[in-house]
Amino acid sequence: MNTENKVVTENNWGAMILGATCALEEEHAMGHDVTPDMIDSMKNALMGPLAGIGDSVTQSIVKVILLGISINLATEGNVIGPVLYIVGFTAYALIVSYCSFFSGYRMGVVQL
Repeated sequence: MNTENKVVTENNWGAMILGATCALEEEHAMGHDVTPDMIDSMKNALMGPLAGIGDSVTQSIVKVILLGISINLATEGNVIGPVLYIVGFTAYALIVSYCSFFSGYRMGVVQL
């Protein structure tokens, strides 16, 4: 496996990089003025900022709020607590990943 072009970032918000990469790869395959170096540069430029935003929002806000509510319910003996956390975080992850992927795809299309 070639590790030179490996993108390491927060997985939910980082889906934007994958979407933009897909769009740019399509443009490159259709013969537009998109080079592989341009695609690599875009991926490298977005990894840090998206990791910072994603980690801050996901780990510091969403998880803390969901866990606070869920733990409170669970300590009162309510079975809904763990279920709320699992369903809530899964819904958050799916929605953010879906929206960020397609936002990246729309932004990655080169307008000629």
